[in-house]
This record gives sequence, structure tokens and C-alpha cells, in this order.
Amino acid sequence: MNSIKYQTPTVATIKRQAKKSLPAFEVVSLFAGGGGSSTGYRMAGGKVLAINEFVEEARKTYKANWPDTHIFSDDVRQLTGQMILDQLVLKPGELDILDGSPPCSAFSTAGKRDKNWGKAKKYSDTSQENVEDLFFEYIRILQEIKPKVFVAENVAGLRIGTAKGYLNQILTKLKLSGYHVECRQLDARFLGVPQTRNRLIFVGVRNDLFMPSMAGRLHPKPFDYVVPLRSAIV
Repeated sequence: MNSIKYQTPTVATIKRQAKKSLPAFEVVSLFAGGGGSSTGYRMAGGKVLAINEFVEEARKTYKANWPDTHIFSDDVRQLTGQMILDQLVLKPGELDILDGSPPCSAFSTAGKRDKNWGKAKKYSDTSQENVEDLFFEYIRILQEIKPKVFVAENVAGLRIGTAKGYLNQILTKLKLSGYHVECRQLDARFLGVPQTRNRLIFVGVRNDLFMPSMAGRLHPKPFDYVVPLRSAIV
């Protein structure tokens, strides 16, 4: 295990690589933060056309690395799919991937969970109320944009206790939006990341594009090794 080499490319490296070929796919990311998921899409050969982020400090971080990416600074409740389509000059159904990681503190096993539902949550220098409902705002925009594929993420605690009611509502609404949907709990340490991080990953393929051969294959298989922390910091 100690011989495993762990290396992540710099932003400069990713930008140089992107200039060598046309993007394999195009993405819009909601709740994009400082650009973590966006970096993954870019490493995979994709192009991030635009993002939405509510927190100012996160927007500053994103813009410092990717100044050419359009940033919607609106609270997602004020953002519409048509606003995104108009900015990108796209029609419904043309976008490849809609990505999103709605704030998840309300469902985290590390917090008070349902005791804090409906209360304002602090994020950096801002706050939002009813963050447990933001996944449904993501679904609303999904229904308006109608991307070919969507990828969404949330904490594993969404599967536990009272929160399971939210999970069932989310899955039902995603499927009624016209997608074949699969949801699995993945642990980053079994996917080449030197960190134990369990998350629910939702992946959907629009029904008109879904093929039976895709069933059960929308998520990556775990690796047969774990990258030790030493490999990432030495």
C-alpha cells in the first residue's frame, strides 16, 4: 500500500489539458461551492459552462481559479432553469449534465438533524432557512432544463430515521421528472481518495436516452485498494 502513488493535477495542468481537445461533455453545477465537483468534471474532460453559488467567499474562490465560468450568485430559490438556458443559449434538453450538491447539514449524522429543520443555517457569512428543502429546488431547475443526465450528492444521513421520508420524496420527484434514477451510498476511500467520506450519489439518465444495459452501471465500482493518507502528504 505504501507504494501507491497519489497525485492530483493543479488547476494550471487541467487548463492546459483542456486546450488539447474539445470537451467530452458540458456541465452546469448548482450549489457549486469553491469548485470541488467542477474540478472532477474538468479532470474527466468536461467543460463547466456555469455554476450557482450563494456564499460569497465560495464564489471568490471559484472565480480565482476559473474566472471565465459564469457564476449565478442568486439564492437558488430565485434562480430558474430559463435564466440558465438563456445565459448559455441552450434549449431544454440540450445540456449534458446538471450537477448539484444541495446543503446537507440538516440531514448530517453529526448534527441535531430534524430538531433544526425549518431553522436558519449559517454558511460562511450568510444564512438560509429551510435548507432541507433545497433539494426540491434542484429538482425544479432539473425539470426546467431537462439535461440528458443529472448527478446530485447528499449526506448518508438522508437514509436514516425521519430523513428517509425526504429521501423517498426526492426519489419519487426525480423519477416523475422523466429520469431513470439510481442512488447509492459511496465511500470516497474506496474510490482513490485518502479520506473516509460517505455520501449518497444520485444519478439519473433521461428516459428517452436510457438503455436497459445501463441499469446498475451508473455508479463506479469500488477499487480493490485504499490510498493511505501518507501517500497524499509525503
